[in-house]
Amino acid sequence: MKAYGLVLFCLLIATKEAKVFEKCELFSYLKAFDLDGFHGFRLGHWICLALYASEFDTEHYEFDGVSPNYGIFQLSGLTWCSNGRHYSENRCKIDCDKFLDDDITDDIMCAKTVIMQTNEEMMTWTSQFLCIQGTSHLASEVTTLQCTMQRMPNLSRLAGFNSHRVSFAQLLTP
Repeated sequence: MKAYGLVLFCLLIATKEAKVFEKCELFSYLKAFDLDGFHGFRLGHWICLALYASEFDTEHYEFDGVSPNYGIFQLSGLTWCSNGRHYSENRCKIDCDKFLDDDITDDIMCAKTVIMQTNEEMMTWTSQFLCIQGTSHLASEVTTLQCTMQRMPNLSRLAGFNSHRVSFAQLLTP
């Protein structure tokens, strides 16, 4: 009987996998979900948010003393999802644990809901405040250029551009 319990436990752990995205991999994923230009925000803004919120880690969980925050976009367990332990408005109608796996489809859909339901738009996220200060427009444009050129290696060679030469974090440093 103990062996059966151990097998069941291992299966439960195996079904919930996290993923740490590479910048351009996440860029492509977000582009496929039509986030480029969504309510005026470019893909670079979303990348910046994910970088500062979770370092592209889908399993990132943080409790800031007030709110439990989940997943790649650090969505609040008091407002956007329910964890069953705290009162939550649960505006995205989802269990918070869904934001901790490798499928970020639900994270993206909820992030779109955040943007559509708040007047503050991306400023809802403290992490995005760091992105919007000064260099975010430049970082957004450079990220777009890097990831687009990375998908087109011949164009990258012609332009003498190496997307690995400058890290995204360096671009955000004032």
